[in-house]
Amino acid sequence: MNHILYQRLQRHAQQQPNATALRDPHGCLTYQQLLAAVNERMTMLTNSGLQRVALHQANSIQWVINDLALLFNNMVCIPVPPFFTAEQQRKLLADSGAEVVLTNLQNVPQWQALAPNSLPELPQGTVKITYTSGSTGQPKGVCLSAENIVKTVTALDDRLGQIRVQRHLCVMPLAVLLENIAGVYLGLWRGYEMVLADTDLQHVVANLRQYQPQSVIATPGLVSAIIQATEQGALNASSFGVIAVGGARLLPSIEQRAAELELPLFQGYGLSEFSSVACFNGPGNKAPVGSVGTALNHAQLTIEHGEIVLQGNTMLGYVHDRSSWYPKHIYTGDWGHIDPQGYVFVNGRKKNTIITPFARNVDPEWLEAELTSTPEIMQAAVFGGEDMPITALIVASQSAKSAAPVMNTSMQQQLSNAINQVNSRLPEYAHIRRWFSICEPFSVANQMLTGTGRNRRDSIANTYAHFLPTNNQPSPEPSATA
Repeated sequence: MNHILYQRLQRHAQQQPNATALRDPHGCLTYQQLLAAVNERMTMLTNSGLQRVALHQANSIQWVINDLALLFNNMVCIPVPPFFTAEQQRKLLADSGAEVVLTNLQNVPQWQALAPNSLPELPQGTVKITYTSGSTGQPKGVCLSAENIVKTVTALDDRLGQIRVQRHLCVMPLAVLLENIAGVYLGLWRGYEMVLADTDLQHVVANLRQYQPQSVIATPGLVSAIIQATEQGALNASSFGVIAVGGARLLPSIEQRAAELELPLFQGYGLSEFSSVACFNGPGNKAPVGSVGTALNHAQLTIEHGEIVLQGNTMLGYVHDRSSWYPKHIYTGDWGHIDPQGYVFVNGRKKNTIITPFARNVDPEWLEAELTSTPEIMQAAVFGGEDMPITALIVASQSAKSAAPVMNTSMQQQLSNAINQVNSRLPEYAHIRRWFSICEPFSVANQMLTGTGRNRRDSIANTYAHFLPTNNQPSPEPSATA
């Protein structure tokens, strides 16, 4: 076996055989035991004669063993995100040509054979098909090679340098590429203990207290929860070595609060089409507030007409789209800029840009970050256009709900005051003109958030279309509750 990550595991098994490699609620494996388990699973997979295997399992030791065995056998691994709907999962399996689905029943691996109509042709070297959750709810299969994966792992290892970490807690599903590569693969590369616990966000702070990891990958929403728990004394800032942040825009004021608490917050940026991570502000760098760091050594990042363009570790291509195979560049669809020191700033998604009636461009993620920086607002989705005033759909925070257990005028007044405060910080052309409070939080379960915490704008807009009339349509009473 000449796979460089396999060789790395062998070295750990020899040098620290009794060190814990993986831990989940059902038990743990040392590095020596992990290597033996992976070897056994590789033999089983080789004898199966399969080419493409889908993993539809919760975060667990078994998920990692299966994933590593498929990778080292140069077979195609197809992770199934647990937050996909049943219909999305069915389409994923059909689209990828998966021959079998590997699931768990009471922590025992179960094989479910499929009968694909055909095995769609894939770019040469494909070992993983990761399906992007996307903002539209229509997943696309991104084909990656072992080289893509290793390049990202080694680039991140180089950026982290000599930082001391012993334990990493996976708080995202392993089917999310960011956690799969920057969490598990990187952690095993560096010899960490990887903790695979419940990924329900309601339990994350409790898991952080229980396992006390030095490393975690967090969305901005989780960062806010960590900050709040730290301010309340439930978490100790000094216990963390790295809190890597990605998936969505982080407001500078949140970054500043983390700095005041001495939380080691480091922003990053990337996308599945570039094997997850292209930029990262590693320890020791004094990045300006709002930056996602500098490009990693495997990435070349440029700006073309305001759009971020990547080269150096591009995907192999999309499933069923030969025209996308072996690209030299990835046009990310993100607005951005690079300062004279090489620090990268992401300014929002091109396709989400609101063009106001006065031809001003407004990034809704900017306004959403401003809104959710207030203690009264937990989530926000902002819409607008040439025929629609800037409109916000608001989910009140738990602290605001506690102050007014029943939605009433008092509650609406709290939200109104918070939005007025936000507007006072914004230029006039970006003011929130209308807003409506929403009772049900946006989540991956109701298909209103992607796996990395981004708003699914089409889904939100379709669900609350009655709150998003144009200037030519009648409007419901502002601040109504749904």
